[in-house]
Amino acid sequence: MAGMRRPQFSLFSILSLLTISCAICALQPAAAQYFRFRDMVITMGLDPPTLGAPFLETIGGLDIPLDPGSWQAFWIRATIAAALAMVGLSWTTLLSGVNAPRRQKIARWAWTLGFAFYLAHVGCAFAFVHHWSHVDATWHTVLRTYELTGWLWPGGIWINYFFTLLWGADVIYWWSRLDRYDGRPARLRWFVHAFFVFMIFQAGVVFASGATRWATLAGLSMVALFGLLRLNRSRGLASP
Repeated sequence: MAGMRRPQFSLFSILSLLTISCAICALQPAAAQYFRFRDMVITMGLDPPTLGAPFLETIGGLDIPLDPGSWQAFWIRATIAAALAMVGLSWTTLLSGVNAPRRQKIARWAWTLGFAFYLAHVGCAFAFVHHWSHVDATWHTVLRTYELTGWLWPGGIWINYFFTLLWGADVIYWWSRLDRYDGRPARLRWFVHAFFVFMIFQAGVVFASGATRWATLAGLSMVALFGLLRLNRSRGLASP
């Protein structure tokens, strides 16, 4: 009908629909196991981390710790390290100077390669640790969360799924609509990068230890330094 406007679907609307669809398809078995586990812990006074492999076998999980020196563990670590290195390169490239076309290309390629390495990391983790089981991956995050916080919460895996969808959508958006990507609202830009910092801090600092924790802190500190320098430079140019 003339005069009627066509509905507009934002990136986050599509992302939300995808996340809800995935949740509907996969949440039921994980939720059933979660409530079974919670009731068992409450009624028997059990401590989840001490249950170990026997408990995971009981709920249908296959999460068997890898030998840190195995080639599977190496590829899991190497792929996520490469992904984080590419993210750091993209951020520091964008923050180190003016938004010249060459810097934009380097940052975009680094962002894209980072996403590719991240997908490889997820694939290695699901293949070598979780054996392509969503339920197993869910319980892995539940137990790790309980070990650190004492909170039996099964939502961590869904935050990881949303993070994957968000990164993929951002990569596609950057390659398909460069003009609109550069001019996107500041709130959207800050949300994406703030969410990335939150996820990297959680994975590399809160849930990690040893050299991984210190390397992540060093990388985030370097990005923060570049950001402060960029902010001071922008204020200097804006001042009379």
